[in-house]
Amino acid sequence: MVSKKLPLSILTDFEELSVYDCRIQPTKTDKAATARLLYFTYPDYTQRWEDIATIFSREAILAGSFDAYAESMKRKKGTLEVDTAFLKEIESWRVLLARHMALRNPQLTQDLANGKTVHEQMTLQRQIHAADRQIDQLIYQLYGLTAEEINIVEQATQ
Repeated sequence: MVSKKLPLSILTDFEELSVYDCRIQPTKTDKAATARLLYFTYPDYTQRWEDIATIFSREAILAGSFDAYAESMKRKKGTLEVDTAFLKEIESWRVLLARHMALRNPQLTQDLANGKTVHEQMTLQRQIHAADRQIDQLIYQLYGLTAEEINIVEQATQ
């Protein structure tokens, strides 16, 4: 789920090889070619092997060719770190869910606004914090995040 902030992804089933720009935020309606930088089929491998090896071989990666290629292919318009985009999306869900909860439980909202004592306000704040944690857990479960991914999200939102 989390991109590890890599600029490019290489996908292959050995019959086809595609290189995608991971800095382009995907949408549900994207075609397979969206953000694809390179595409080869196995008949192309022999003719294009030098191009492939120059960028993607172990030696080329260690020499910095992969990073240089990624930088040269960087598109300024429409790029956004996927992790950042994901965190923004989670935050929008939290706001949406909080609004929904407030609409379904107007007494809680009214009590918070009209809390008479510090103790009552603190109690309500604890209830809201517990609801926030519950929302987070539902989102993590919905997206099947691993413990490592949850840790990354929680560190980024603190």
